[in-house]
Amino acid sequence: MEVTYDVRVWQLEAHERRRGNSYGVRWGVDGQKHPKTFQTFALADGFRAELVTATHHGVPFHASTGLPDQHLPAASSTSWYDCAGLRPEEAVALLVRDTGLPECGWGELLVHATRPETGRHWTNTGHVHDERNLKGRGRATFASHRPILNSSRSCVT
Repeated sequence: MEVTYDVRVWQLEAHERRRGNSYGVRWGVDGQKHPKTFQTFALADGFRAELVTATHHGVPFHASTGLPDQHLPAASSTSWYDCAGLRPEEAVALLVRDTGLPECGWGELLVHATRPETGRHWTNTGHVHDERNLKGRGRATFASHRPILNSSRSCVT
């Protein structure tokens, strides 16, 4: 990826629409313009401030994406729980025995309960997490099988 320090950041733009205003940030990297739209002024202003701060600190920008190094996703930014589409309370209740992960290829996660964080004062047991059934399922359907791909570095040949 080609990196550059030739970055220009313009002022925020307000777009008036029927369903509400949106706010745009425009910046140029190596002569190529990049726009991004946000629903609120605060989000747009925060993103613009991050771009300006990156230019002041001398962070290189990628010419193709227009983003500084710190905004690019890391190689391992997606966890297995994200790939399986688990809710946070389902991931907390997941046990090692509920996983069927091979060395390479597709495996399976068995989700059978949720443990939402409700607080000690709101549970009968006095624990922070409360044991519950899966969301939207009755007692007859007690488990959900989720396929998951093991795409670790050991699988890549």
